[in-house]
Amino acid sequence: MTGKTIKETGTPLEDYDLGPVLISGITPPVEGDTESDGALGARHVEHDLEVLLLGFPDQVLDTEIYLIWNNPHAPVDYLIIQPENQGNRFFSLMVDKEQILPEWAEVYCLIRRPSGNTSKTKPLRLRVKRNRPGDPDQHSESGHRGLVFYLPPDLEAGSHVDMARAERGVTLEIQPWEYMAEWDTCRIAWGSKIVEKVVAAASKNLGIILRPQ
Repeated sequence: MTGKTIKETGTPLEDYDLGPVLISGITPPVEGDTESDGALGARHVEHDLEVLLLGFPDQVLDTEIYLIWNNPHAPVDYLIIQPENQGNRFFSLMVDKEQILPEWAEVYCLIRRPSGNTSKTKPLRLRVKRNRPGDPDQHSESGHRGLVFYLPPDLEAGSHVDMARAERGVTLEIQPWEYMAEWDTCRIAWGSKIVEKVVAAASKNLGIILRPQ
């Protein structure tokens, strides 16, 4: 945390004139998710997070760069352009891992020049989830005991999938898991094929049904 605060300016926070910051390893939004620009998961909070601001026009000495993480008046990091970094192709700023909290992060940079002119990067709206699906399972080497699915009764009893059975279809019932959330993606290997199902809001506490083709 920087301890810096930003005074009110006449520039509306909705305005921006620069492209978004870059964060390595962001998970792209799932198809159909129109609310986010991506997601941060448990691996992103194992250490402090680096955010890169690409170089911008008019890098005047003593220009202040603020990294905003949700609170527009309390930057999480900042730097000042000095002779040694003037003209950089990018600027590196950091977010303490403790500040990366569920469930949303709006991330952008504010740039304030000595003249008072300001610039702003396009905000990134990111989903934040710190917990791993199913929670850690410390006692199973053959698979996570908190991630459970059931085959149809005939297959559970030892039957096999021949052509006739395949034509009827096979339904897999996936049980809810700890920390199940909307937009989680469940992937099951069915032979050489990977079957995917995205968790909808209505099913996040009820489990989901998969039908491999």
